[in-house]
Amino acid sequence: MRAIWTMALAAAVAGCGTFGMGMGGSDDDYRRTTVYEDAGYDETWSAILQTFAELELPISTLEKESGLVATDWILVEDPEDAMDCDHGHRNAEMRFNVFLKTVAGGQEMTITSSARARGEEADSLQRCESTGEQEQSIQTRVGRKVG
Repeated sequence: MRAIWTMALAAAVAGCGTFGMGMGGSDDDYRRTTVYEDAGYDETWSAILQTFAELELPISTLEKESGLVATDWILVEDPEDAMDCDHGHRNAEMRFNVFLKTVAGGQEMTITSSARARGEEADSLQRCESTGEQEQSIQTRVGRKVG
């Protein structure tokens, strides 16, 4: 019953957006945390929100005081580039959390992500690993805005 409820919830939020940008790289080739030197908090926060708007990423949580921006599950247009799954990429989805905090010399932005896809069996939902491509693209876009 829990699996059915989870899939129903996933289907309800999956239509909120699609995500298909490209930068390349594997999970080990990018840093999940980036420091934007000499950037102000408001400037970096604004750059994050502009980036999410440009990429049409649906925001589910927006908390400026704590520095959190989170997305809903997003359908991935090119899952082969964005994630590694054991058994195919049907209905591949990702979601992202971006954390912003002030550190000595600038603003630190950390991105975490989750990825999942349906397996060969209609009811099986598998966890996948991000390649880091989408996260690196977000970091690059934010960096261009504050740099």
